[in-house]
Amino acid sequence: MTDRDPDALAVELARGLRERAADVGGEDAFLRQVLRTAVSKPQRSRARLPMPSRRTMLVLAAGLLAATAVVAAVGGRPDADRATLPFATPAMSSPTPGAPSPTPLPSPTPAVPFPALRNGPILLVDAGRTWWIDPTTGATVNSPELPRLPIGTDTAAWSRDGRQLAIVVKGDLELVDPVTGDRRVLGTCLDLGWICEIDGERRGAFAWSPDGGTIAFSSERGLYVIDVGTGGITAVIDDHGAASTWSPSWSPDGQWIAFEYDAPSQGKYIGALREIQLIQPDGSHRRSLTGPPVPESIGFALPVWSTDGTRIVYLGSDAWKDTGPRGATGWTLSVMALNLAGETPTGAPVKLIDLGTHFCLGFCPSFTLAPDAASVLIDSGDGLVIERLDGTDRRALGVNARPMAWRPVS
Repeated sequence: MTDRDPDALAVELARGLRERAADVGGEDAFLRQVLRTAVSKPQRSRARLPMPSRRTMLVLAAGLLAATAVVAAVGGRPDADRATLPFATPAMSSPTPGAPSPTPLPSPTPAVPFPALRNGPILLVDAGRTWWIDPTTGATVNSPELPRLPIGTDTAAWSRDGRQLAIVVKGDLELVDPVTGDRRVLGTCLDLGWICEIDGERRGAFAWSPDGGTIAFSSERGLYVIDVGTGGITAVIDDHGAASTWSPSWSPDGQWIAFEYDAPSQGKYIGALREIQLIQPDGSHRRSLTGPPVPESIGFALPVWSTDGTRIVYLGSDAWKDTGPRGATGWTLSVMALNLAGETPTGAPVKLIDLGTHFCLGFCPSFTLAPDAASVLIDSGDGLVIERLDGTDRRALGVNARPMAWRPVS
């Protein structure tokens, strides 16, 4: 045991991790290995475990780094293929860092106005339990229109009209009938390229198309769409295992998909630099929306297209701050937005809500955009809070759980 200050130890170890993580495949590959070390179980047989504390994650990470350093020394760097980010699909082109955005392309068909939505109940999960709450009061909602979901549900998303529900159960993508509760497997974790053993990984991100006919999803393989009727899967971006595209979101007219792209690491600190890109569902006209992020930051993550098509809301970060064990150590995060005309930004990004400075190893704050696109549900790890995007009407829900889906009501 040691009598050194725990915060000083954490910061010292964090510095070492940041300097070494880039050598073992970047943040996503690094944390994926840490999580596997912490909670790995036999294929298709797993139980939800509480997220390890920051200090626990640091200890696990330190042990992992020691192991991966030995592997790297003999030429077998883990996830080595993920260190390169090729684009092999002919219809796509990767934006050049620092290059101006291409001339805006007209949409093939005029944008179709999406009906104004109201905010229905929110689906939460904690320790395997799922339940619905009222976003105004935080009270539990019991309704025959809200299906009971199975233990092990990791992720969920409503279709734009609030009439179809898709969930991820033990890595499989399923459709749930909101009236009867009947379930149908649309794609298994092996079909989709999702990890089956670990709960709640961002590898399982997916989004409904506006017409409810297809679902875009990201995986270890790239970005794809799956037909809701047939289960047929079509590639939008095939990264061949580079694991560089995440968190898809459709434009309301169905002509574009916004997504995170893990740009090559810059600088010595932990974390792939994420930018937000756009692509059409057929894999054409790929372009950068945000441009390269600030070096030594996390970049931009979790893009969500508002239902009226006027903006994309996302999570942004500043460069890493390292001011000592008693100061603010980590990344300063914000809920940000880009205002749009069609798919083209009309100005610079706008910071909407300051989320403070966070360490982001094992847990990082996130948000869920309300169906009416006027508020966000913020998961800071200390309890859920709803706040309007204009910075007013901040309300704590009095519950600490993981949000999964906010039902739209037309």
